[in-house]
Amino acid sequence: MLVVRRWLGSSEGGKQKEVYRRTFRDLIRDYQLAGRARRLAIRKGSPLIGHSLDELHLRSRYGANVVGIERWRRFRRVMVSATGGTELRERDVLLVDMSASEVDLREFCREQMLEPMVLRGEYFF
Repeated sequence: MLVVRRWLGSSEGGKQKEVYRRTFRDLIRDYQLAGRARRLAIRKGSPLIGHSLDELHLRSRYGANVVGIERWRRFRRVMVSATGGTELRERDVLLVDMSASEVDLREFCREQMLEPMVLRGEYFF
């Protein structure tokens, strides 16, 4: 039945509801992170892997607030809510609000085995 409905289309005259997916750009705008946002990929062997955000205490230890997480699912990136119970995985990409100096950022990335990534065009306004 679902297949037939999808094949025939909706009864709204061809207007299908578009599912809105939040992006890092949305989070940067909503949380006013321009200039403070960092995009950090979790590398293999990182001590963050397998731990929840609450367990890691990143805000108190490093001044790092994880605002969003990109995760690969079925061959595409999706946004995952950054709640206290969210468990981090290898290859997750974190959007972090961190106003640390470049030296502090490098130290944080070295200790936690994170790879800084560029906030590409889709994230800028």
